Amino acid sequence: MTVKEVYDYIIDGSNVLYESKEWGDEKTEIDGEKFDAINVDRVKLAVKYFEEKGYKILVCVDFSTAKKVSKYIKPSKSQFTRFIKDNHVIKIPDDSKLIELKQENPGSKIITNDSFASWISGDESVSELTIEDWKKEKSERLEFGFNNGEFTLARKNSKFTKSKELPIKPKNKQKVQPKEPENSNYLDNIRSRLQSLDDRTQIQTTKINNINSIVQDLSTLVQDIATSSTPSNSSALIPCKFEDEFGQSHLCLLGENLHLWKEGKWIEIAIGENTKLLD
Repeated sequence: MTVKEVYDYIIDGSNVLYESKEWGDEKTEIDGEKFDAINVDRVKLAVKYFEEKGYKILVCVDFSTAKKVSKYIKPSKSQFTRFIKDNHVIKIPDDSKLIELKQENPGSKIITNDSFASWISGDESVSELTIEDWKKEKSERLEFGFNNGEFTLARKNSKFTKSKELPIKPKNKQKVQPKEPENSNYLDNIRSRLQSLDDRTQIQTTKINNINSIVQDLSTLVQDIATSSTPSNSSALIPCKFEDEFGQSHLCLLGENLHLWKEGKWIEIAIGENTKLLD
């Protein structure tokens, strides 16, 4: 069975990838067009930041960013493709998927500088999340920055402070304590269920023994019929059932006359008009 990965932080990879003048970057120009470049090294720094501190992370890149890599990527498209393949990176349609992944990982945090403005204004929406939900997610998300070329969470209003740095994840040395049963009489309940099971088993055993006894009696009777030297005017005797005047059925052999097994011996009965045979 595959164990599901649990993440501490969910990174808005599309947000991290873009260069920005906020971090001292200049717009890249190609064929006279200026734009914010997509820099794979940025998200590599983010992954390194969390993993060196012992945290499990998931990097998400939206479809729109993934489509731009062929033109705007640094240092190359092949490096971007290789990074996607080698790391915990998934492609998502939009920011609502970030929230869904957070809900699947209780206690996790979203890393993004996006303020979810279009979602809060109602320009974008999904049925699962209300405007209040988006406001809550905005207040809980963690912002990031690049200080002296290094990724960091020590950011506040484009400034940096050491107090915001992420600490090393503490190792969980606490042993899992067994959960106490909610019902103090649970042992009595178990004993009662075991006793009930034992009683049912005993009843079934008795029924099986009765069936075995009946089968043994039938086997003995068939053997007696097969080895019987009962006289008959017929060259062949056919096993059948005979119903007497009291409505009781008897195993018998049918030839020119009827041979009935009763009280440990064969009784020959002449077949008349009132004799009733059962198929």
